[in-house]
Amino acid sequence: FETEVSQLRELGIPVLWHVNQNGKCSNVQIFLHVNNIFQFCCNIETVTSSSFIYVNESKTWSEAQSYCREHYTDLASVRNQAENDQIENMNQNRSVWIGLYRDSWKWSDGSPTSFTYWNNNEPNGDYACAVIHNGRWEDYDCDTTLYFVCEIGEL
Repeated sequence: FETEVSQLRELGIPVLWHVNQNGKCSNVQIFLHVNNIFQFCCNIETVTSSSFIYVNESKTWSEAQSYCREHYTDLASVRNQAENDQIENMNQNRSVWIGLYRDSWKWSDGSPTSFTYWNNNEPNGDYACAVIHNGRWEDYDCDTTLYFVCEIGEL
């Protein structure tokens, strides 16, 4: 594995990896910058974990949802703090769409929300879609154009 990482780095591709207590690679992040799109893969050793891709194109929430469904799986569903942190580390300090929307606040893929990380006084009921902003969630006007994060699904 270290040989492959070295080869990617020689090509100028940043590779981040984390070693767990067993000394094995538990999380690999590979960022590729192609045509102004940052692509992201993670948790390559865990078969059931989700991967996310940051899309550097401004779209409304519904346009972002359609794009993610056409090219990947869906807008990102954030199921725990680790996934929230992964997305926050990808978004370059920008507000980005995630797949949460107000229909009892559920995910774009229809799954219920078991983890939340709302900012103070959020959701405030003004809007029906959600963004990650500075690591926390906020409700936001669905017609605003923002960058977004897609879920690639199970590896």
